[in-house]
Amino acid sequence: AGYGCVALQPLRRGEELFRVPRAACLGATSAGADADGTDGDCQRRLALALLEATADWAPFLAMLTPARCPWVWSESERRQLDGTELEPVVEAKLRALAEEHASLPQAVAEACGAERY
Repeated sequence: AGYGCVALQPLRRGEELFRVPRAACLGATSAGADADGTDGDCQRRLALALLEATADWAPFLAMLTPARCPWVWSESERRQLDGTELEPVVEAKLRALAEEHASLPQAVAEACGAERY
């Protein structure tokens, strides 16, 4: 899209490069979800917020490219989220997916009429 940022000198780990005011951010928390993403479907809330603010966000949305969801990232890729607002959201999503996966055998057994799978 032609947008980017290039360092003109070496960066130190943890060095602050810039600040973005929260009011300029669109995410789960600005769309009405709790920071940990546990108050419901934050993707739905974010989608609704985008629909309401499409004109304001159109230039930004036009430059986005498809990306894998962070809950399918490897452990080392997820380390890039350390200290961000997205880290607890992804951790909550991973816990929910693990619980759902663990409950599948029993749900299948019940759906098939078996007492135990």
